[in-house]
Amino acid sequence: TNGREFELLNSRSIVIDDSVSSNLLNETSFFRSDVECLSWCNLKLCVAVVVNDTSKVCQMAVINDESTGQPGPNGSHVTRQLGSPNDFAVRVWKAEDFEAQLKSKAPINSSTGRSGLVQNYTINSTGCYRIQAYGAAGGSTTVVNLGVRPGYGAYAAVNYNLTAGAVLKIVVGQAGENVSFPVGAGGGGGSFVYIDGDTYPILVAGGGGAMSGFTPGKNFITQSIDQEI
Repeated sequence: TNGREFELLNSRSIVIDDSVSSNLLNETSFFRSDVECLSWCNLKLCVAVVVNDTSKVCQMAVINDESTGQPGPNGSHVTRQLGSPNDFAVRVWKAEDFEAQLKSKAPINSSTGRSGLVQNYTINSTGCYRIQAYGAAGGSTTVVNLGVRPGYGAYAAVNYNLTAGAVLKIVVGQAGENVSFPVGAGGGGGSFVYIDGDTYPILVAGGGGAMSGFTPGKNFITQSIDQEI
């Protein structure tokens, strides 16, 4: 395509991990060939394309630019697998700047936490801010009974007075690990918001419990503090 080159992957699959914010775009209206799909991808600056001959869908992966400190959409930090090694009806194309985009659009104003990134957000003006967070859901097992599911993470919200120049530290909980056994799935991670230099967080949303093949995961308690702090 004009502007960027794309590589056809023999693996018919590519993974985008949850360290970056990504979205999937599905287009069907113009689907006639790989060239048209890649041309549209080039316009959208996507990093990978899945062409599916069976469903006649052109699926594009786009990386949201968080390098400026502006977070991506809620739920966009997830691991995505495009295509499948066992699906011979799909072709997966990788943009030449795949790795470069993942690196350049990742949050640069962040630090490494225990198992991921702590994102920073600087308050531009003094005022009362509504802060909301969700904890992640627990993991699943492959052996399940009808009606058994992982526990949902909590939703928490608070109105908080912040001063210009304050730096919020944001930790986003990740979903619990899925397992191929009746038991042993992981619990969901909690989400935390705190001010740089403070001892205690201003907001915590706990993660949901993992399920087993016989017992549903526990939901975390949801709360909202409406008064200003």
